Amino acid sequence: MSLWGKRDSFALTGTSIAVTNASAAVVGTGTAFTTELQEGSAIVISGVPYKIYKITDDTHLTLAVTYQGDRKSTRLNSSHRCISY
Repeated sequence: MSLWGKRDSFALTGTSIAVTNASAAVVGTGTAFTTELQEGSAIVISGVPYKIYKITDDTHLTLAVTYQGDRKSTRLNSSHRCISY
């Protein structure tokens, strides 16, 4: 059974992502946003799911709402996931 019920989820490729409070921008290092994510799906950052509005390239995407956590650059691990709806 999936951790997210009927939705599929998987860990993201890459070494880290950077996010800033009150910004919708996400910058990845070594990420593969264009092949692993889809606009309209969600990315989980520090346990909170955020809907993806726009994917610019493999290392830049825009959230549908602004990130509301502390500014951080965090290593990617199993808590940073993609959720397909």
